[in-house]
Amino acid sequence: MADIKTDLHKSILDLHANMKSLEETVVAQQKRIEDMELTLKDEKKKQDDPAEVKERRRSIVAIGVPENGSSSMFERNLADTNKVHQLLQHVDATSAPVAVYRIGRQKEDGRPRLLKVVMSSQFAQRDLLKTVHKLK
Repeated sequence: MADIKTDLHKSILDLHANMKSLEETVVAQQKRIEDMELTLKDEKKKQDDPAEVKERRRSIVAIGVPENGSSSMFERNLADTNKVHQLLQHVDATSAPVAVYRIGRQKEDGRPRLLKVVMSSQFAQRDLLKTVHKLK
């Protein structure tokens, strides 16, 4: 009888330990779900931002435009701006860009980063895209 009591007591203790472990797992999973929901809300807000949508509609991303090797960010940006102006003159663009900047970090393999060109309006962006075939 004492053996049965001991075994029962041991089983109950094991069940309590398992239950506590499961409760901790549930709490951790609830925390992960809350974090994911917050991240999802933040991403949705970013997508719904009207200013960001407006900028996206008037932007062009150029690939393969060589980067200036200068260590000064100002000089690199000036070189990018000048290069974009030269390209726009070459295609007889009707409008100048509002902003020119590189996207991402500099790559160690020497490949140039993407170059984002923000035009003054969606019309200017579309007009430029119509003439870009002259670059080929």
